[in-house]
Amino acid sequence: FFNNSAKKYHGGVILALRNVVLVFNGTNNFIGNSANTDGGALTATFNVSSSFTGDSNFTHGTNNFFSNSANSEGGAIYTAANTSLSLTGTSSFISNSAVQGGVISANVNSTLIFCGNISFTNNGHNTDKLKDSHGGAMYMAISSTFSILPHTTVSWEDNHANLGGAIYILNVNPFSYCKVGRIARYIPKEECFFQLPGQN
Repeated sequence: FFNNSAKKYHGGVILALRNVVLVFNGTNNFIGNSANTDGGALTATFNVSSSFTGDSNFTHGTNNFFSNSANSEGGAIYTAANTSLSLTGTSSFISNSAVQGGVISANVNSTLIFCGNISFTNNGHNTDKLKDSHGGAMYMAISSTFSILPHTTVSWEDNHANLGGAIYILNVNPFSYCKVGRIARYIPKEECFFQLPGQN
């Protein structure tokens, strides 16, 4: 998918609404797509399941999201309202941009699952021109969850934003906040990947 655009609202390539299942197998290229508001390549809301998958050994199938952009949230992908997104195989996110979540913005009970080899490189917004950019790679809000499964490698490199160079987590109120979970046998439990306000 090359150089597609949603000039009025969401989803530069795909806008998926209400009880939709999206499955992308093999090699998927989303390059140079844009949206006026959210989801430069994909916007998925209201009980949508999206999966980008390679084979069971993660040796075939690559997902490439290069130079996608949105003027508001999710330079490559925007999810909201009980929506899930899973990435398996090899996924590369390079030079995507948005105000909130240069690559992915996950909002309102979204679930993200990473499994395989995933890299976020040089994503984010031009912070010289915009003073309130959040999450150079990922923006997580309103009870959304993020899991890295075993035998998975995820890297964040040279991403940029005014707040949360790689990941921004919004603590909406004392009763509803974003949870980031990771399952990694090689990291001792007492070592933190991040810290939420007021928590150990």
